[in-house]
Amino acid sequence: MTDVDTTELGSPAQQPNPWWKRRPVWQATAAVIAAAAVIASITVVDAQRSAALDGATTAYTAAVDELRGDRLSSYSALSMARASIASGSATIAASDQKVLDQATREALQKVLDDGAAEVKAAEKSLEKAFRKNLKIDPTDADFWEKPDEYRAAAKAVVKLDGTVSEKVTGLPKQIREAQAAVSEAVKAWEAEQARIAAEKKAAEEAAAAAAAAAAAAAEEESWSDDWSDDWSDDSAPQASGGGGGGGGGGGVDHVEYVWTTGFQSEIDACNGSVNVTPNYGINGIAEHWSCGGWDFPTWAGAIVRVEGSSFAGLYRVEGIAAILNQATNTTADLPRGFDLVYQTCLDGSSARMAIVGMTRIG
Repeated sequence: MTDVDTTELGSPAQQPNPWWKRRPVWQATAAVIAAAAVIASITVVDAQRSAALDGATTAYTAAVDELRGDRLSSYSALSMARASIASGSATIAASDQKVLDQATREALQKVLDDGAAEVKAAEKSLEKAFRKNLKIDPTDADFWEKPDEYRAAAKAVVKLDGTVSEKVTGLPKQIREAQAAVSEAVKAWEAEQARIAAEKKAAEEAAAAAAAAAAAAAEEESWSDDWSDDWSDDSAPQASGGGGGGGGGGGVDHVEYVWTTGFQSEIDACNGSVNVTPNYGINGIAEHWSCGGWDFPTWAGAIVRVEGSSFAGLYRVEGIAAILNQATNTTADLPRGFDLVYQTCLDGSSARMAIVGMTRIG
């Protein structure tokens, strides 16, 4: 048997270990792997924390923005409510003593009083919410360490109420409706005042008309009495020629000469009385006051002899039957029932046309 030289092969203790079996290398590799794992873990945690913080700050910002928006809308509503209250107060003042009853004004005043109380309460509530909001401020928190504080702040802001009740937002409409009722009440009062004024005016006009009628009647009676007294006096003037013939003797108090038939132009000629029957629609003669009318007897019982027309004959005067106004009366107002009437304007006034009634006696 051939001897083998084993010295070349070497013992196991003398053979080199693989690299992965060498302790220093293995330990270094493990350290690197562990470090990488720690770094990866920290990165994941930081990413999660950052995302959580972003969500928390976004929620907080959204809650603050919503609260601010509500407060702006609420202050706008409060401003409108206060303006409406001022307008309603002006309506109350303007309608004082201008309504038939106080129901609508009292209703409006109640709306104003209740509304003012609601506005005051809403203002206090908004102020309280605003002060609480000032105390909720997470900005001092560690940005990376305290996202939970932002979440808590967001929840606290959400609980704050920046709105006002419908009693405030609906107040302007409620006041307008109450004002409209007061306006209608004022219109009713004005209509009633107009009615009263119209009735008063009508009563005054009626009284004035009655007074004028009474005065006219008294004046007519006075004229009749005056003329009766004048003609009963022996010193009554006597006319010569023309229309007024004066006393005719034989119990005749006056002789009246009718020279033609016609109307105004013939009367203006001043030649005596004019037959105006075609114009008057009744048997009538007329003469100007200054042309002899002043001389014609108007008292009841006077005897007049008419000459120069188809009316010639003796007549008894029945007195002044009417005094008419040329501007307001018509021929329809002429007195009827006499055989003949004599017309003249007292003192030459067309507003005092005396119509003397006569009855034929011969």
